[in-house]
Amino acid sequence: MDQKSLTAFINIAKILQNLSSFTGQAQIIPKRQLSSKGHDTSGHCQKLIHVPGHMRKGKHVKPYNRICGQDHDEKEAQQKNREETSQSKRAEKNARENEKLLNRAFRDLNSLPAPNYYQKPTISQPSVTVDANQYPSLPPIKPNFLTDNNTDAQGFFITQSVSPSFASPTDVISTKEALYDLGYYLPESEGITPYPDQQLFDGISAFQRDNGLDRTGILRPDDLTVDKMNELLGYGSTTRFDRLLSSVYQEEGGYEDRPTRIDQPTNMGVIQGSLNRFKAAHPTLGRTYPATVKDLTRDQATTIYKMDYYDAYRIEEIKNEKLAKTLFDLLANHSPIEPIQWVQQGINQLTSFQVDEDGIMGSQTINALNNLTLQQMKEVNNYIVRQRSGQINQYADANPAGYGTRRKGLTTRSERHFIK
Repeated sequence: MDQKSLTAFINIAKILQNLSSFTGQAQIIPKRQLSSKGHDTSGHCQKLIHVPGHMRKGKHVKPYNRICGQDHDEKEAQQKNREETSQSKRAEKNARENEKLLNRAFRDLNSLPAPNYYQKPTISQPSVTVDANQYPSLPPIKPNFLTDNNTDAQGFFITQSVSPSFASPTDVISTKEALYDLGYYLPESEGITPYPDQQLFDGISAFQRDNGLDRTGILRPDDLTVDKMNELLGYGSTTRFDRLLSSVYQEEGGYEDRPTRIDQPTNMGVIQGSLNRFKAAHPTLGRTYPATVKDLTRDQATTIYKMDYYDAYRIEEIKNEKLAKTLFDLLANHSPIEPIQWVQQGINQLTSFQVDEDGIMGSQTINALNNLTLQQMKEVNNYIVRQRSGQINQYADANPAGYGTRRKGLTTRSERHFIK
């Protein structure tokens, strides 16, 4: 309690004490504490008591009871201050309540499960389950609910992998339509939707099974399955040779003659020795070819690959295109005899078939390859890849400054043909 408040209470007590023991004289509040209007200058209200006239000694003492108070302006100021304080408190309370509501809303949102944009919507009609073995008997009636997709004049393509874990809606639609055209997808009653379903992956697996491809049940943009689908759909009318050679050209560069890196000049993957052998084996045609690979044209290089590699080693007769692609790229990048021997070694070591390891791609080796199970084909393919990578490392270790500078690129090229 401050000094002014204490003084006021003391004065009130004195008045009450004087009233209780009234002796004919009144105890007057000191003049210095009251204003001319009888207001307490200390800021605290006091009660003025009626005193008989003969007892009044100060004209400032009123002859009637009166409750003194602060001035009107001061009361208004206090009232305004109280209102402002109350409004401020209400604003703070509202802000706290809003913050609580906002936090509660965020908690509710965070507790919701993550949306699955590829979840097929629930329909009242039960789904149709189609086994992969039933696809060949699909009706040859093309539905009228097909939409625009990724199939254009260049053929069918996808931008990302189509798998159970993830698939672009656009890629799903285009894949379903392509499989329907090929007889490997039967849409449900609601038509072709952008949602992956089991029929889609069953259709992919069945297509891979029927065409001697690696049966993964999924699609990748650079997959042989996509190439085969384009071939059967008739887009571009590409042959297997065109597809395999396109992959080789993507790996090979233009003309190069650096003895520190390669033992002889090369152009588009054709080395000088290969050109010399081609001219000797085909003298009539060879007369039109240049003496060095530096002047070799694209069409001439293509003819060499077709006649001396693709046809000579009977790549067209190998049913499994994945294995054919591995072998053709190997033949184009290595001495031909060794790759064929690796194929024959893989057959003898990993399967029940036995063939001569003579480096000749004869009917015996072709028949063995075409009668392998998919698992055996995968093992033979990967055996060839491991042998190829091993030889690359062997050559690189023997000549670090030359062949060793190409180790990473050649090994990466080899490992692309590994089947996981």
